[in-house]
Amino acid sequence: MNKLLRVGCILIAVFFSFCLIALLPQPVSAQTLTASIPIGNGSYGVAFTPNGEYAYVTNQNSGTVSVISTASNTVVATVNLGSLPNAVTVTPDGQYAYITNVGNNTVSVINTATNMLTATVTVGNDPTGVAVTPNGKYVYVANDDALSDNNSVSVISTATNTVAATISIGKSTSSVALTPDGKHAYVTSYGYNGLLSVISTATNTVTTTIPVGLWPLSVTISPNGKYAYVTHDISVADYISVVSTSTNKETENITVGGNDTEYVAFTPNSEYAYVTVLPAPPNTPGPGPLGNGSVSIINTATNKMASSLPLLGEPLGLAISPNGTYVYVTTMKNGQNGAVLAISIPAAEQTVTTQNPAVPELSWLMVVPLLLSVFSVAVIVRYRKSNCSKR
Repeated sequence: MNKLLRVGCILIAVFFSFCLIALLPQPVSAQTLTASIPIGNGSYGVAFTPNGEYAYVTNQNSGTVSVISTASNTVVATVNLGSLPNAVTVTPDGQYAYITNVGNNTVSVINTATNMLTATVTVGNDPTGVAVTPNGKYVYVANDDALSDNNSVSVISTATNTVAATISIGKSTSSVALTPDGKHAYVTSYGYNGLLSVISTATNTVTTTIPVGLWPLSVTISPNGKYAYVTHDISVADYISVVSTSTNKETENITVGGNDTEYVAFTPNSEYAYVTVLPAPPNTPGPGPLGNGSVSIINTATNKMASSLPLLGEPLGLAISPNGTYVYVTTMKNGQNGAVLAISIPAAEQTVTTQNPAVPELSWLMVVPLLLSVFSVAVIVRYRKSNCSKR
C-alpha cells in the first residue's frame, strides 16, 4: 500500500507539471516573407477591405494609391490623389476608402467598386491619422499641424462627405484609433511630453488625457478593446506603451529592441501584435544609407516580445488580413520605389481563443495523468480511512 501511495503522489506531481507547462508562453513559429510587391514611391499606409480581397496602399511621393489583389499579390489599379497621401482606412461595408493628404489638407474618398475618386473633403492642416467608426457613419481624422498649438480632429459624415464636427486637441495630433464598440476615439499628441487624448464619440469632446512619454507617433486599439498600444518615434525610446482602456492608465512598456517604433497591427484574436521598427541611425554624422528595419511580434498575454523578423529598408505601415493569415508591411528603400512585403503568420497565432487564456485547454496528453491522479487520490483517501478505523 505504501508503494501505491508513492506512485499516486508521483502521478499527481506529473499532472500538475503538465498544467504548469501548459500555462507557460508557447514559442512562436517563424514568420515567412512570401512576396515583395513593387508599388509607387514613398509607400506608407495600408488597409485591407473587410473581405480581404484587396489592400489599399498610399504612395506619398508619387501622390497615388496602389490597389493590390491579395489573391495574386499584384497591383491591379493605381489611383491618382492629392499631395502626399498618408493614412488610409476602408469602411466596414468595404465600399469606400478614405485617404488623408498631408500636402493639401484634404481627405480623398475612393469608390472601391470602380477605384475612382468620388469626393474630396477639406479638413484641418496636415491630416495624418484616419479611422472609421464600426458602424461606418463617421471618419475621424487627426490633423497634425506641427507649427500650431491648436491642432484638431475632424469628424467626417460618410453620408454627406462633409465635416460634421471639429474637436480641438492640442499640438501635433498624429494618429487616431477607435474602440471596437465605437464609443471612444484615442488620439496621440506627438511631442516631447506626449499625450493620449480620449474622445467620447457621443459628444465629440475630450474626456481624459493620458501621459504616454516621448514622441508618441501612433495608437492602435486591440480587437477585443482591452488595450491601446502606443508607439514612440525616437531611438532612445525603443518600446511600446500599453494603456488599459478600462482605466485609461499606462500599465507598462514593452521593449522591442532596435530603434523607433512606428505602427502596430493586432491579429484578429488580439493575442499578438506586430510592430514596425526602423533601422538604427548611421554611425557617422549626416544622412546615410538605410539599414535593416524589422517587425517585432509581441505576445499580448505576457506583453513580451516573442520574436523579430529583420526586413530590408524602412518598414512603416502595416496591416493584418481579416482572416489573420498574413501581414502586409510597407517599406521604403533608399533612393528607390517602395514595396509591400507580404509575410505569412504562423497558424499558432491565428487561432481564436474563446476561453480564458489563463486556463489552458486540456489536451489528450493530460487526460491520462489526470485520471490516474484521481484514482490515486481515491486510493489514498480510502487507505487513510482504513488506518483510522483500525486505530
